[in-house]
Amino acid sequence: MYLSWIDYGVIALLLCVSVAIGIYHGCIHSKQRTTKEFLIANGRMGYLERRFSLTVRIAVTINFILIIVTVNLYGPSLALSQVTGLNLWLTISVCGLICTLYTSIGGMKAVIWTDAIQSIIMFLGVILSIVFGFMDSGGVRKVFEIASAGDRLNLPSLSLNPSIRYTVFGLMVGSSLYAIAGMAVLQISAQRYLCVKSTRAAQGVAWLGYAFVIVTLLLSSLVALILYAKYSQCDPFRAKIIKKPDQVRMIRNQLTNHCCVHGKMHSVAVHPYKQKIN
Repeated sequence: MYLSWIDYGVIALLLCVSVAIGIYHGCIHSKQRTTKEFLIANGRMGYLERRFSLTVRIAVTINFILIIVTVNLYGPSLALSQVTGLNLWLTISVCGLICTLYTSIGGMKAVIWTDAIQSIIMFLGVILSIVFGFMDSGGVRKVFEIASAGDRLNLPSLSLNPSIRYTVFGLMVGSSLYAIAGMAVLQISAQRYLCVKSTRAAQGVAWLGYAFVIVTLLLSSLVALILYAKYSQCDPFRAKIIKKPDQVRMIRNQLTNHCCVHGKMHSVAVHPYKQKIN
């Protein structure tokens, strides 16, 4: 079962809002009078070329487009395809076209505002998924009881053995390196820092980003526990409930009777936990 016409309307509205933001910042609000205002919202940028060379800047740009942009585009397109039944290549084309449209028209200001709105929608989607997920799974206590019985609440090992998959020290090292890469030098983060007016403001943006990362990890962990509780006794893929492992199943199950909620959740891709059937 796919979405209703109301849900499709909600999705279309969200996409139209993104385009409208681009048009507003590009043609109405400031009309992007200078290149600096268009590209970096009157901030300061261009570090790689100044510090190293034009070749380094081009190489990093190509790497960003081929890896980061493609993954970020594929994720929501896949979720949209699964909940609407539309062809994956069509959803990729639509999402890519809309992102290109509001970015090319509205510049960095449009990107920042659409990011803010889309982040609110995504957090709302995850929170609603958690609420309805707990309700459908028998409550918070029931979910944690099932997770505990399945050894899903065990703390990481204190061992120094590098062959063990999850250890406290391994997670500390890996998380630190990931945080440095993601919050310090990744283009998406650095671009935001360089758009603000001062170093102090950039530091505030960084700390706010760290806080949101922690909240995101906690919410994602709750979603994972709910999925395990729901599918611990049955693999929906092997049971032929879904046709592909990456189909969004939880949201479509939990929110079927809640009008318009489907449409708001289209970008929250949830993968069913793959549990072997004994």
